[in-house]
Amino acid sequence: MAHNVPRPRRRRRAAPPGISRQDSDDELGSDDLPWQWIYSTHSHDQAGSRRKRRRLAAQRQIVGARLGSFECRIGDCVLLKAEGSNEAWVAIICEFLSGSPDADADHDEKSANLMWFSTEQEIRNKLRKRSDFFPNELYISPSWDINPLASINGKARVMSPAAFFAKFPSGKVPRHHPDHGKVFVCRRGCNTRTATYTDEFVWDDIYTGGSDIDALIDRITRDTKASRSSRPKSPPDDAYAHQG
Repeated sequence: MAHNVPRPRRRRRAAPPGISRQDSDDELGSDDLPWQWIYSTHSHDQAGSRRKRRRLAAQRQIVGARLGSFECRIGDCVLLKAEGSNEAWVAIICEFLSGSPDADADHDEKSANLMWFSTEQEIRNKLRKRSDFFPNELYISPSWDINPLASINGKARVMSPAAFFAKFPSGKVPRHHPDHGKVFVCRRGCNTRTATYTDEFVWDDIYTGGSDIDALIDRITRDTKASRSSRPKSPPDDAYAHQG
């Protein structure tokens, strides 16, 4: 479990420009099912007083959540969508939060603390904004907030440009492919407010899942501080260009 995750107030994220995503792309379906917690350990003692069950539940660590056949866990990259919107946003689940210590509560307010990816459209400073972004490029940002699990729309796949072009040499995910609209590349972090970028990195080397959250938070927080001097732009991305 990540221990240094910033804990913002519970709120819905303001809606910056997102990624186009239709209702038909929803992986969770339309059935009105309740979310259920997934715990790191399970008690075999189902008997005992209600107080004892509450105490045992409070001691268990929430590592994931389940809705029907869909599961997501700490460290997963997920798509989130506002109701009535055709846009989605990508974030990493840093921790799950329960509004009630009672594991048996059917109406528990279930939510997640999320670390957000940003698109180039969210970077407002035109003078400092980079222009060498890929169509499906995201920047991991030092931005967190708490959203209800009901806003989760499916899983996202984030990888390095090299891994993406190895899998999709044309640079495009075919519309009929199961990963269409769900695959993104990330090679930098960015503070979108100040347009402060990190050095380029290989996403697959620095992030593999939940065990890397603490290190990722430390890196992105440190390397996107506004006081840092402007960085020179990286060389052209010829290495990633598709050779037709």
